[in-house]
Amino acid sequence: MFAKESVTIYTEHFPPYNFSNKGHLEGINLKFVKAMCIDAKIKCNFELLPWSRAFHLAQQQPLSGLVSTARITQREKLFNWV
Repeated sequence: MFAKESVTIYTEHFPPYNFSNKGHLEGINLKFVKAMCIDAKIKCNFELLPWSRAFHLAQQQPLSGLVSTARITQREKLFNWV
């Protein structure tokens, strides 16, 4: 059984890691994150957006995340890293 609330995972077009194939989101990193959502029994919705918008929304929206981004010193306190 999945959690009642869902998490929105934002990403950008960055093949082969994240991309849209005829409207279906695919990619190496999305495959891993989808599997983690299933294992954790969390309903995850994925949205492909321009990078700056995805990065902004992930910081502003509760129950959201960002795939894929580099973990650098300037971003360390912006997110809970997995």
